[in-house]
Amino acid sequence: MFIASILDFLTNLNTQVFDLARIIYFVAVYVALQFQFVNSFLSLFYIAFYLQDMQLLKDVSLIQFFYIFFY
Repeated sequence: MFIASILDFLTNLNTQVFDLARIIYFVAVYVALQFQFVNSFLSLFYIAFYLQDMQLLKDVSLIQFFYIFFY
């Protein structure tokens, strides 16, 4: 009976550690995806709103489209 309670305690402890690791992993993936979005489209915002060069914006957005979806 004593060994079973120790095993239950260790199992619950392991489950909590595993759940925490999963939460940390999902947060890291979410942050990485947000960074990838900002990193991918920051140049488009710069061209569109600061340079205001529509032809360059079309060229760069077409290049980024093929790079993101076909790489």
